[in-house]
Amino acid sequence: MSPKASTTPGTPLGRLLIDRRAHRLVDVDFHPEELVNTKELAAWLGVSVQFLEIGRTRGYGPKFVRITEKLVRYRVADVVEWLKARTHASTAEYGSEVA
Repeated sequence: MSPKASTTPGTPLGRLLIDRRAHRLVDVDFHPEELVNTKELAAWLGVSVQFLEIGRTRGYGPKFVRITEKLVRYRVADVVEWLKARTHASTAEYGSEVA
């Protein structure tokens, strides 16, 4: 599933889509120190690889590990922390404070 366009001006593509379901994505069967590639993470989050690639350059995606110039991995613990920061009780809670 690719990210849907946000209706909030200035909001990165797909950010609110992840915000709304972050609580369901936090429980994973991975070891916290396990590294996943961009394609695996995109499948886990239900976003496109392009969303994650753009997020790396614009600073709104999860932390990542650059192993070589072209080899990038994501530590599961960092992704879970990033998702927890996007877990909210109501839609009124999220907005510009989530990067």
